[in-house]
Amino acid sequence: RIEAAAGRDAVCARLGGDEFAVLLPNLPSPRLAEDLAAHLLERLRAPYVLQGLHGQPLRSSASIGIASDDPASPCPLETLMLRADTAMYRAKSQGRDTYVIWTEAHAQGEGEQTPLFQFTRPAIWPSNSP
Repeated sequence: RIEAAAGRDAVCARLGGDEFAVLLPNLPSPRLAEDLAAHLLERLRAPYVLQGLHGQPLRSSASIGIASDDPASPCPLETLMLRADTAMYRAKSQGRDTYVIWTEAHAQGEGEQTPLFQFTRPAIWPSNSP
């Protein structure tokens, strides 16, 4: 569902456990990352029906952190991933099934998490939490 929602230009990867990353290279506007995050949340909310569960639907939600940079003044990849990770944890703390865009206001708590994987900018780091 993540790959289908992200589109053909996106690079999607499972980072481990229930964490995924979506790379959106050369986005013309950070607003498009926000639109994609809302679309991903909508797609992930749709119930899953798996064989062997007697038709019982499974539901999932996601906490998504968004970080981007200015191509004229790019930040290091490690910094970008750390920002997306920090924003994701903020989304989780707000009750999940939402997204948070990293801002300078998040910088104080930025060192709390360590990025698990590195991508080029901008990045969305959703965590699918069933």
